[in-house]
Amino acid sequence: IFNRDKNLADLFQNLYLPSFSPLLADDKSIIGSPKSYFIIIEKDTLKDDALLYAERLRKLNVPVKIAFYK
Repeated sequence: IFNRDKNLADLFQNLYLPSFSPLLADDKSIIGSPKSYFIIIEKDTLKDDALLYAERLRKLNVPVKIAFYK
């Protein structure tokens, strides 16, 4: 399907860009990020991604605070 529709292929390729999905960025790109504050709501469909990214930043010594609301 991607061979037939270049626009669709480009759209899917953009999903894997670190600027669109920071979880896919390499460590060099996010080391030295500024302090981060996450506001996460339990019903948010992206809450797991936010928690994973926050933990990744912590492991890279970026100060992180999380507010989690139920």
